[in-house]
Amino acid sequence: MIKFLDILNKINEGLIKTTPVDQAIKIINKGVDDFKNINLYNEGGMIFLEFEPEYISDTFDFSKINKVLTLVNNLGYFPSMLTYFNDKGADSTEKYTPTFFKDVIINKKPKSILFQFEAKYDAIIDVPKYVYHITSADNISKIKKIGLTPRTQSKISTHPDRIYVSLNEEYSDEIYWQIRGTFRNRTGIELVIDTSQLDQSFYEDPNFQTMGVYTYKNIPPQAIVQYRAIEEISEEGKLIRKPL
Repeated sequence: MIKFLDILNKINEGLIKTTPVDQAIKIINKGVDDFKNINLYNEGGMIFLEFEPEYISDTFDFSKINKVLTLVNNLGYFPSMLTYFNDKGADSTEKYTPTFFKDVIINKKPKSILFQFEAKYDAIIDVPKYVYHITSADNISKIKKIGLTPRTQSKISTHPDRIYVSLNEEYSDEIYWQIRGTFRNRTGIELVIDTSQLDQSFYEDPNFQTMGVYTYKNIPPQAIVQYRAIEEISEEGKLIRKPL
């Protein structure tokens, strides 16, 4: 059996992996013995941490919760979403940023706060030879020059920069319908990527389940073997693809 102190020593030495979620929760619980009104649980492989802020003379001491955030980070998880509650229930759920968290504490003074933590290093997924990525026509000239680069904007939650791909055309269609509103004149482009030309891993995302996977590394232009314009057949509710 691995002892708690042994795990902490490995963390201090620089643990480069995600601790299994149930084990991580046990470690966090031991690290917050003096933290009142805190609740930790696992849901779908993600860690949820809820606590009730304590104010002294209308101010909040961030030191304790910052220590918890550091511990969770060292165990291989990052805060992706934050929900704050007032007396009437959930007030708002947003992507986590340190600035947003501080603003909520100082200006909203919520009754409780819920952090959602996702694994930094998800399960590696075997991908087929061809995977698919949906983007706007506005990005194509840049992609043809430098390929796809990881980014965090317009994702469901805050996380380290990533590139998402779909494992088949059916899932690619679902992604298109979800993000089509962000494209000018609904002009979406599907990139067909040959994974045999890549030297990198793809990871499972609990937010997308099996529909999409991601990578942290760039996808060079030579690995993008086809650019296809997506057009809607409104009367049938289907999509057609036309090579550019």
